[in-house]
Amino acid sequence: MMHVVQGWASIFGSHCARTGKWYYEVTVKDDYKNIDFIGRNPGVPESTRGHVRVGYACRYQRYGMPVGQGNFGFALSDVDGAVVNGGTKTRYAKPFGRGDVVGCYLSLESSTTEMEDPRKDPKLHLYLQRECDSSG
Repeated sequence: MMHVVQGWASIFGSHCARTGKWYYEVTVKDDYKNIDFIGRNPGVPESTRGHVRVGYACRYQRYGMPVGQGNFGFALSDVDGAVVNGGTKTRYAKPFGRGDVVGCYLSLESSTTEMEDPRKDPKLHLYLQRECDSSG
């Protein structure tokens, strides 16, 4: 799924991974023609050199921000080769660019704990009842 906001775009997978080992590669291509979308600044040149972040995010990643900007994803930035998480960059690799292939590997172990269903917690029922009573 592709989501375009304010001149940048994110592409998300259509399926999730709960456990196992996952790997994919991205080849950085040449400049591209801008996608004409609502809100696109007409002053932006037709052909631009964009920047790339490649990584993984969980289902809580907001569509309105680049991967790594929030706490729900990690990305490798082409600008300086840094890993980005929570909006913070950590030096990791060399910068990359046109013609480079970037590989991303993720290893998810099986969960060793089970979270209880919060709907069975009586405190939740009291909280919801109080909120419903006060909003009327």
